[in-house]
Amino acid sequence: MAFNDDIKRVYRTGGISVKFIMIFAAVFVCTLLITFLVGSINRDGASMQQNLYWLSGTAHLPSLITKPWTIVTNLFIHGGAGHFLGNMIGIYFFGRVLSQFVTDKDFTATLVLSGIFGFFMFVIIYNLLGFAENSSIVGASGCVMGILGASVGYAPMMRFNLIIVQPPLILIAGLYILFDLSTIANFGGNFGGSIAHVSGLAFGYASVKLRQNGTDILGWFTKLLESIARIFTASRNKSPKMKVKYSKRNVGKKKKATSTQGKTKTDADYNVEKAERQAKIDAILDKIKSSGYESLSKVEKDYLFNEGKRL
Repeated sequence: MAFNDDIKRVYRTGGISVKFIMIFAAVFVCTLLITFLVGSINRDGASMQQNLYWLSGTAHLPSLITKPWTIVTNLFIHGGAGHFLGNMIGIYFFGRVLSQFVTDKDFTATLVLSGIFGFFMFVIIYNLLGFAENSSIVGASGCVMGILGASVGYAPMMRFNLIIVQPPLILIAGLYILFDLSTIANFGGNFGGSIAHVSGLAFGYASVKLRQNGTDILGWFTKLLESIARIFTASRNKSPKMKVKYSKRNVGKKKKATSTQGKTKTDADYNVEKAERQAKIDAILDKIKSSGYESLSKVEKDYLFNEGKRL
């Protein structure tokens, strides 16, 4: 039980990046078990991706139509331990950057929608080139690159500590793009994955720049998440009504109303506070845009980090 309690505590307190890593890890363990069981029964030497055909993505439209859920499920399964660990490292480090600038819902929207956009670009290009038949794709690489792209959108010159060197985020993103574009140009290596990488990064970056110009392409997804959260909250809080029985001696007696919560904040006060907080956040983001993240004072960095967690 102590181990379960530790897992729950890490999930609650670890931040949005850690939450996603734990979700991906749970899915990865399940896929390993499925592959082991299927391999024990069939002994046909099939790969993990082949054993997880009903969860893997494909550009072959007739197959995709029969399993539309793979548009999402392909993002959560991986082809092996190296594939899984590489993506989780990316989510952890790049996610720590992005979570300083966005809410958990925006982070989730960026991760998921970048992966989905990368997948659809894979489908489109593979069909245009005639590679769709027998094609397959899995993994969260497009999601990771979307997080990196969004981080670059907010703080392109933020230094990333690699122990020996500290390159800015925009340089790291540029190296990723050059590597993937060379793979695409030569039709080699992980051709489909490289398409998803570049597309995911472009989506994450574009989502930030469009938002700064007044167009929120993540808004519909965050609203969907809020609606789902309200449904679960309502069902969790739903409880049978309590029946109160009054004795005759209490009938007719008036009770003095008391309040233990202090003065209730009015809607107007709340809206004023919210507007002031948002104005301060916008001012900090503008400073990052013009001078880079490192130009912020410790107070500004702490404020931005705390507001991101609170929202």
